[in-house]
This record gives sequence, C-alpha cells and structure tokens, in this order.
Amino acid sequence: MAKRRCDLCGKEREVGWPGAKLCPHCGAFLCSGCGSGKSTCPFCHKSY
Repeated sequence: MAKRRCDLCGKEREVGWPGAKLCPHCGAFLCSGCGSGKSTCPFCHKSY
C-alpha cells in the first residue's frame, strides 16, 4: 500500500487504511488516527 504524509499530524501513514480520509475537494490527506470519525475536512471545511 502507498504511504503519504498526513496533512494534519505530519506522520507517514498508509493511504488505504480504514479511517484514513482523502478530501475530494482540496486533496488533503488525513491518516486513520486524524481522519477517523470526521465527516468534514479540517482544511476546506467541506464534507467528504
């Protein structure tokens, strides 16, 4: 699986991990720790 740096915490995490989010609007990536349970992007504030 591909790894990418989380835009919120800065850690390298797996993109396909359950709970990880990739915003379709601004392209921000949140790892499973930061993105789990969130329904809106903390950067552009649009829903996933």
